[in-house]
Amino acid sequence: MKVLKGDLLIASPAIIDDINFHRTIVLVAENDLGNGTIGFVINQKTNIYLSQLLDGCNLKHPVYHGGPVEHNSVSFVHRLGSRISNSYPIDDGLYWTVDYNAIINYTQKNDTTENDLRSFLGYSGWDVGQLERELEEKSWIVAKNKWKAKLLSLNSKQLWRDQMLNQGGNFQLWANSPDDPQLN
Repeated sequence: MKVLKGDLLIASPAIIDDINFHRTIVLVAENDLGNGTIGFVINQKTNIYLSQLLDGCNLKHPVYHGGPVEHNSVSFVHRLGSRISNSYPIDDGLYWTVDYNAIINYTQKNDTTENDLRSFLGYSGWDVGQLERELEEKSWIVAKNKWKAKLLSLNSKQLWRDQMLNQGGNFQLWANSPDDPQLN
């Protein structure tokens, strides 16, 4: 299956032992056959707030763990479109940027909610062909983002479980299993 910008990668039970992607959902921000794939884990909130991370930012928005690549970098997925300079379209009302100065400038002058903007430490990245191999290994389930820009307003804590239930069959068992099945 071809993965497109805006698609969701749902971690399958096949990668249950992967600490980076255990029960995660990745929003694909870029998929270029010549350069690889970039995405952000959208359902792993940290205990850090954006105001703690960026000088001059007063937003009390939680920061999310975006993935295992470049943990010292900050990226943003937002619904603010061209109001944030240097933003790249993902899909139907979702954009991403690494320009934190543009984010700070905008948020100092405008009200912004957590539903408008999500920040990430690090990102998820795959070299050319790597994601395709992981798809063949059944590590990921590809799903269309049916929520589009409303994705940022969903309950991130329940998102993986809800997506497993939507898959039906044996995936429903995984959705209802404890985080560590060995403790059951």
